[in-house]
Amino acid sequence: QARPNQYIIGFALETQNIEANALRKLNTKNCQLLVVNNPVDESSGFGKSIVYSGVIERGESSLEMKVQSKEALAGQVIGKITTFFNK
Repeated sequence: QARPNQYIIGFALETQNIEANALRKLNTKNCQLLVVNNPVDESSGFGKSIVYSGVIERGESSLEMKVQSKEALAGQVIGKITTFFNK
């Protein structure tokens, strides 16, 4: 359970029903943000510098997955955290 000054980030490795499973996990894990990764996409996977991934924040109803560098994904996560604490 998050306290007012906490920002809980969950991570999900999804290979099927990605958006539905991500939304379910976001709510059941009571996270503010869920980072989702699909390692079986042909352009993504373990040991690669790019991933098929996305982030979804509490209150959002859809997840945008895209092929991106791990650095770009990290930038998304940092941006969401920064926005949360600057409110």
